[in-house]
Amino acid sequence: MKLKPNSILQLQERGKRYLEFVLPGVAGTLILVMLFIYSGDEGPHRISGSHEYPAFQNIELKVNRKALWKLRTKREKALDDKVLMHETGDWVPGTLVENGQKWSVKLRLKGDWTDHLNQGKWSFRVQVKGNQTFHRLKVFSLQSPLTRSLLDEWFFHQVLIQEGVLTTRYDFVRLHFNGAELGIYALEEHFTKELIESQGQREGPILKMNEDGLWEARKLAIKDSLFPYLNLPLYEAAQPEAFNYDNLLQKPTQLSLHTQAQALLHTYKYGLNSTARIFDLGYTARVYALIDLFKAHHSLIWHNRRFYYEPVHSRLKPIVYDAFSGDISEDYISGPFTGFAMNGETYKDGRLDLLDTRFFAEDEFTTTYYEYLHQFTSPKFLDSLNQRLGNALKERLNFLRREFLFYRYPVGKLQGYAEEIRKSLVIDPMLLEFSSENGLCMRNYNPVPILVNTGSEGEEILLDAYDGRGLADHVQLSDLLLEVDCRIPGGKTRSIAVSRY
Repeated sequence: MKLKPNSILQLQERGKRYLEFVLPGVAGTLILVMLFIYSGDEGPHRISGSHEYPAFQNIELKVNRKALWKLRTKREKALDDKVLMHETGDWVPGTLVENGQKWSVKLRLKGDWTDHLNQGKWSFRVQVKGNQTFHRLKVFSLQSPLTRSLLDEWFFHQVLIQEGVLTTRYDFVRLHFNGAELGIYALEEHFTKELIESQGQREGPILKMNEDGLWEARKLAIKDSLFPYLNLPLYEAAQPEAFNYDNLLQKPTQLSLHTQAQALLHTYKYGLNSTARIFDLGYTARVYALIDLFKAHHSLIWHNRRFYYEPVHSRLKPIVYDAFSGDISEDYISGPFTGFAMNGETYKDGRLDLLDTRFFAEDEFTTTYYEYLHQFTSPKFLDSLNQRLGNALKERLNFLRREFLFYRYPVGKLQGYAEEIRKSLVIDPMLLEFSSENGLCMRNYNPVPILVNTGSEGEEILLDAYDGRGLADHVQLSDLLLEVDCRIPGGKTRSIAVSRY
């Protein structure tokens, strides 16, 4: 029997769908069955108190033939370009299903690099339509856990939330797509008011720097190795923009807050005011110290940074996410932590727009940051993390190993990072210079800041860390001192003999 052209196209489409989703799904199912048979571990279960988030659940996305074709066409173009470029027309209608309950959604492919488009493991951005939410999520992403280094991202997010730092809710589910088993996915909240309100904050705008120019330049650089995109002022040309701007237009109060937030972010970008007038410095110091503990500096690259405008005190507060980019072995700093030698000198290529250190110009930030650095690297704090999150971590490890069979989470890794930081939180007397030409003066050539007791009614002065350029920060001391009491903020005081020449 001779097939009609339409029938041939339908068969071809079914064949592509079979290769892209069904075969990986069958293979994944066989692996799951074998692991279940031969594993003695009890299967993961919903942790206590997590009912508001779909951890470990089976969920399914369904789209019609036209939508599937559109998604596939977009993917093929991205694979050809080596970059996924997003457009407003990328969204397609669909249905989300969990335990028989259905939600009308729209979805598109998600990601920038094509690791999000691997065969049988596409990443999706999903938005629930109407007034409904899915487990109190309005917009969220579904992506392979490998894109964020499996448990590294999850663990970091839990610590951030417990320490009062804004971040996206993040956990693991099993995803089906049009009946095909795609395996285990990371489900991550997007930047909506639900994120802010779920963590006890008042609704306010969330902003970022527009990164379209960056990805256009990267796309050109992939096709032409001589294209000098790294030398282009892409950060300088990037404009602040708000998430969900169309919704802000319908809320006069939020639109007014957006105008204030955008002005603050513009002021911060161009250094037109001190960071103390723009940011909640105590909160931001906590953010930087936790990022240092986890070596999560990928989250500080300018196009990964997100800012919540807190309307009560009219300050910006960073929202931390995208801390690990699949391969966490890449070091973004040369020193053991962000404040080491300050002023951007610890950063590879010395680019301030990559990981900003302007906060260290403020004594309030520097002092608080080092206090948190001591606290978060202490054995007491690290032990408390195991007590608070150890069981949940083990549950997710068991869950992930049903697909990633040989994965092991190195539980001692964080202790190693903390020890590396603690070893650098010391004062070297050899890097203190004393002179007495115009009264007793001390200069700090240590790569860490020092609080110095001047001998004048117990007054302490903060000397900045030495950045390797010019003369170090200095303080005048009482001429009567034979010893000077010094300490790193958050550390113990030590007495150092004064050398006179």
